[in-house]
Amino acid sequence: MKNARSAEEIAREYRKRLGVDHLQWLDPMTILTKLRHEISGCDFATVAPGEIAPALAKWDSGRKLIRIGEDTFAAANIPRSEGRARFSIFHEAIHVLGGHEGAFNRLPGRSEIPGYAQKLRALEASTDKITAAFMAPRHLISDNWSVEDVALFLV
Repeated sequence: MKNARSAEEIAREYRKRLGVDHLQWLDPMTILTKLRHEISGCDFATVAPGEIAPALAKWDSGRKLIRIGEDTFAAANIPRSEGRARFSIFHEAIHVLGGHEGAFNRLPGRSEIPGYAQKLRALEASTDKITAAFMAPRHLISDNWSVEDVALFLV
């Protein structure tokens, strides 16, 4: 049986692939622009929030397109703002980098995924872990930092 790679290892690979492994705070525009260059045909578009509701952002592998609610995009590009908007965009970027097929979206909660969709629940949980490691990578966090220090990566 092959050893599974950790979320931290996968996130680090993705950060290196995009050339951002040295950066502490990642901004969505940088990541989205780098995705465009790294993944042939990949693009993103901002849309009216209601167009993808209740999702904040949505990856469609068939169209190679991340759709992001305008309000989510605006909030995500303000340093030190509420971290959920940035997390949602990066979550969709992780789907792209992971080569996930289908249409995925960052819903307000995993509880909205139907109970019969166990594979989807597992994929979303794994993507959440990789996203957190992508945003706050262990190699850039000092052992003497407080929880508040680490949290600055996420907002």
